[in-house]
Amino acid sequence: PQFACLVGEPGIGKSRLVAEVLARARERGARVLVGRCSQDSGAPPLWPWEAVLEGLGGAVPTAVGGDPESERFAAWERICRQVLDAADEQPLVVALDDLQWADPSSLGVLRHLCAVADEGRLLLIVTMRTHAERDGAVAETLEALARRHAASVALTGLTAEETGQVLAALSSQPVAAATAEAMRERTEGNPFFVVEYARLLGEAGADVALEPPTAVTDVVRRRLAAVPDSTLDVLRHAAVVGRRFDLATVVSSTGLSDLTVLDRLEPATAAGMLRDEGDDRFRFSHALVRDAVYATLSPSRRQRMHARIAEALGTDRRASRRIAEIARHWADAGEDHAAQAWTSAYRAALDAQRRHGHDEAAELLRLALTRIDLDPDATLSDRYELLLARADATRWAARWDDLTDAVEEAITVADEIGDPELLARAAVATTRGALWQSRTFGETKETVVGAQRRALDALPAGDSALRCTLLISLANELYYTATESECQLLVSEGLEMARRLGDDALLMEMCSAAFLAVWHPWTAVQRLELADEAVAIAQRLRDARGEAMARAQRAAVHGELGHVEDLERDLAEAGRLA
Repeated sequence: PQFACLVGEPGIGKSRLVAEVLARARERGARVLVGRCSQDSGAPPLWPWEAVLEGLGGAVPTAVGGDPESERFAAWERICRQVLDAADEQPLVVALDDLQWADPSSLGVLRHLCAVADEGRLLLIVTMRTHAERDGAVAETLEALARRHAASVALTGLTAEETGQVLAALSSQPVAAATAEAMRERTEGNPFFVVEYARLLGEAGADVALEPPTAVTDVVRRRLAAVPDSTLDVLRHAAVVGRRFDLATVVSSTGLSDLTVLDRLEPATAAGMLRDEGDDRFRFSHALVRDAVYATLSPSRRQRMHARIAEALGTDRRASRRIAEIARHWADAGEDHAAQAWTSAYRAALDAQRRHGHDEAAELLRLALTRIDLDPDATLSDRYELLLARADATRWAARWDDLTDAVEEAITVADEIGDPELLARAAVATTRGALWQSRTFGETKETVVGAQRRALDALPAGDSALRCTLLISLANELYYTATESECQLLVSEGLEMARRLGDDALLMEMCSAAFLAVWHPWTAVQRLELADEAVAIAQRLRDARGEAMARAQRAAVHGELGHVEDLERDLAEAGRLA
């Protein structure tokens, strides 16, 4: 397999160059697939890979209700396997456009493909903006590509001579060398900007090209002024939808017939401001065009149009696939629609979780939390459930600071409600399902510890799954500050309670949690017994997630004890189960 990364500023010609490469590959008998990362915040997780898999006759795997982390890894593996199997049958070229906008899940699939693609006639090309942020998941992905010795191609601007050629070709008039040089300096040779100025030059004459440098948005606005008012009105509706839009949504938003909308879009298409992608789908030729149109709307009108579009999308036959997009529109529709905003964002977050998009779910829940404050009918219980859901999403996304923030706020809300069970659920959220300590070295969160102690005092006396979980969670939270004997006492009490309750699933979870709470070099034998018990219960329950976790913990002990064969066996089986 071969990998290539094409880098350049917006409008420099990355997409055009890739299109030429794909055309030549197709001529030589290769199969060609394209996935485009979307700038629109409503795009679902794995959006570019969805297009690739659709071209292969497949689909993005969906969650079935198991362990989110394991299911996410399995989904990535299935996506990569479909791509590699196709490359075995026929030379395959896959292009992922605008990597800087890729969602974390899509980047994860790309990293996984870099790791597992050992054979097959595959060429994978990615494009990315020069000045895009290169931290976090994007940086990890670029590192993965570098490890595969991906060819890196940086596109630069046109020369003054090339700029003059473009100006002359599009304006149908001679262009002086000084004019070409001035335009080259003004645009830095960016082909999109040069083309925009060339069109303006053809319409307004040579003097325009010699004017002092102006922002390209001014050029776009001048071109917008040349289209009929009826066209601009429809473009405004389209701009509210996003960079890409479909005919049906704009028809619903405007209240016009589909033929009327098409008629009114034609001048913009002819002017190069829109591109008709077929199947009643369109996109603005550049983000600058969409932004310039959107800027012509007053805030109040934007809000009303976002509401109309949210309603239109909600009745679309593909509404279930566009719920994140619907949520974003409701969120931008103003305070009057706060209830629709937070409830739709919550539903979209749950959908993202099912699709292994934990980062996306966390962001949608953040959005929901900003809108629920504007809903006078929302209750504290509603806010609590959003916070607990965000805690879950941020945990699986490994965003520990966000997890702690969500948990601490959920604790505050639970205290306001005055419900000890809600307090307990929030207080154990940081340690549930953990494979490692949830705190950095030497850290103790007194807010969480205090909540756990209050919950233990307030819960009904006697055995319960919640009390049992609290005891061992408290031992984990106190790991760096309490004495070992105090932690051992909490663990012992929690495990005894779990055994009295006779709940195997609870006992398995508590064994794994206890493993972390007593982790010291001198407790290897105790931890091996806990891991053995957890593995046995998981096998009895046929719980793949629980067994994978317990085997990973047991492998750590085998490593401490020098049991190399047992270590390798457990790691291999844990990987298979995951």
